[in-house]
Amino acid sequence: MKRPLLLGLGSLAGAALGLFACAHDDAIALTSDEEPSPLPALDGSTGADASPEDASDANAWSPCSGFGFCLLDTELPPLVALNAITGTAADDVWIVGTKGTVLHGSGTSFAPVPAGTDESLFSVWSPARDNVWISASSAPLHGSAKEGGGVKFERVPGSTWNPSGATGGRIWTVWGSSADDVWLAGEPSSRFGGNASVWQLTSDDAGAPGWRSVSICAPGKFCSPNIRASWGSPNGPAWLVGSRGENYTPEVADGGTLWASKDSRTLIALESVWGAPNGEAWAVGAGGTVRRFAPDKNSWEVIESPVSTALHGVWGRNADDVWIVGDEGVVLHWTGKALELETMHDRTTVAPDLNAIWGIDRQIWIVGNGVIFHAADAGSP
Repeated sequence: MKRPLLLGLGSLAGAALGLFACAHDDAIALTSDEEPSPLPALDGSTGADASPEDASDANAWSPCSGFGFCLLDTELPPLVALNAITGTAADDVWIVGTKGTVLHGSGTSFAPVPAGTDESLFSVWSPARDNVWISASSAPLHGSAKEGGGVKFERVPGSTWNPSGATGGRIWTVWGSSADDVWLAGEPSSRFGGNASVWQLTSDDAGAPGWRSVSICAPGKFCSPNIRASWGSPNGPAWLVGSRGENYTPEVADGGTLWASKDSRTLIALESVWGAPNGEAWAVGAGGTVRRFAPDKNSWEVIESPVSTALHGVWGRNADDVWIVGDEGVVLHWTGKALELETMHDRTTVAPDLNAIWGIDRQIWIVGNGVIFHAADAGSP
């Protein structure tokens, strides 16, 4: 018998020590005829519509949309793509993007924070104030409080760092259940030693930080998943999604904790995942793909999407208040029955791609190619 893991990710610490048995359900049944889709480039070089002209159009939008989102006045270079956003409170919000961009702020005001790099930054996670993790093109970055205030960033390559292995295979995502339980995932890479797609922060005998590889393959089987996004909560389940519709979640089974894979009914790249308090999970990706995991059925369901553009971010307050963002300024809102297409601007113009969304209480932020939107009071009552 299997049941969803309702423990923090810290309970998975034994995985990297070989005490963590890994297993799937039965082999994934790929019921879709869709072709695998390539992942988008978020390094500012080949992103759709990421041009100075488009940035000018974006900044010419009307100040606020008809449903509460306002375009913030930023001084970002026109080719900067903001890729991820997170926070611990409404006055402690972090945004990362290309060209080493790190922004920290509250509400409608953000300031740049030096990260000591000009490389692309893909994901950000903050377990507590003045404690920030960022996945980057090479080694991850960790931000901690510095004397006199503010946050300083340092590389955390780990004691088994392999520079030659860092030339390929991006680390797309970072997440955890607590400040002491930090995970990375992405494309297969040997940058931390042995080849893997998932790693957990640990320490060596001398107390130096390191990254242990974690296998999420079925026992006795080889797999090489390309993980694109992750989600987890301190006392709830965790999800990983990837470039061919693959997805993994830890479950408690007879004999231990296992990674299980579910049929997502697609081969499309899934680029973002979020879990609701009731155990549901939402995943979105290329071609307007939207999937919802129903815990009572232990399976993913197809949610009809009103768009065919790539979707890059999903976040919600609860199972009946879910927001999705994507290319060409697309914003979708689920209120319990259907996805509704919202209009981010009040006149026809070239819309920048939107890459991520996050919120807390009644406030929501959306980030994209050269833009930040903020709603002080948005969503379902």
